[in-house]
Amino acid sequence: MCYFILKPFLRIYLPFLILPFAFTAPLFSNRREIVQWLLLFHAIVVVTAIISTATIFLTYKPFESFTGELVTTPVNHVRYSLMVSCSIFTGRYLFNNIQQHHLKIILAGSVLFLIVYLHLLSVRSGLLGFYFSAAFIGLRKIVVGNLRQLPIAGSLIAIICFCSYAFLPSFRNKVSTTQRSVQQLLQSYCIENPSDFGRVKSIEAGIQIGASNFWTSVGLGDVRNEVNRYYHHCCPDSALNDILPHNQFVFAFTATGLLGLLLFSFAVVYPIFCYRLWKDDLAIGFNIILLASFLFDHTLETQIGISFYLFFQGLLLRHRCP
Repeated sequence: MCYFILKPFLRIYLPFLILPFAFTAPLFSNRREIVQWLLLFHAIVVVTAIISTATIFLTYKPFESFTGELVTTPVNHVRYSLMVSCSIFTGRYLFNNIQQHHLKIILAGSVLFLIVYLHLLSVRSGLLGFYFSAAFIGLRKIVVGNLRQLPIAGSLIAIICFCSYAFLPSFRNKVSTTQRSVQQLLQSYCIENPSDFGRVKSIEAGIQIGASNFWTSVGLGDVRNEVNRYYHHCCPDSALNDILPHNQFVFAFTATGLLGLLLFSFAVVYPIFCYRLWKDDLAIGFNIILLASFLFDHTLETQIGISFYLFFQGLLLRHRCP
């Protein structure tokens, strides 16, 4: 019985037990090989983003009618927004490490396009991760006194953000919706936006369930049943059902208790300090983007989410320590 309960989670997690050994293969033997992997990833994201943008403009005529509905993306739109954010920093890294002049021009254009596309897509996980990472990298450069590219990069991002709010209805709509939801939450009003209401209630459910099972936890297999039971008792009039806690740390607390939360937090923070990833813009950018997503989503509870996190974390650690 226990096997069938845990089977979905085993199917997601178990294949990655051998992933660390994969990075000992010749495919990841030197920096040149790793740069090629990063270039391939960046190219795939750019091409799929171009296709997605074309779909938006072909579907919404006039374009002003597009206010942020789900658009065509190759994978889940939330996970894809994280990939787009990471690809922006990947493109910047490649720009600084590739010598061919024509490739530099293409990379510069692709990075600018992805920043605009991220605002067009208007998924908050990707946007927050991008801005958090950009802010951290900018502050670090100020501290170390490396200010050569900072004014140009900061000005470009500010201009794109302002123009996105002025000309992209999807981004403007997302900003106003978020402001309204935050204001209602702070004033203890009922949140009108169904997505934000479900997100807040799922986190609330996870905290309450975790607190009730502080040491023993409820186990991975029972998280869904427990949150549904919470919704049934505390929000009987809502349409909430099967919404897992939209916070990776709260999910870990709900499923594995305090000890599991501490172990999970240590596991995701340890590489940053052990390998001093804050000195590497690409590595720290990736980690901040994913950590930011952990605050608003259970990123690692889907196969595409955990695949993306573990593969690129391993790739960047191998790049940092070849």
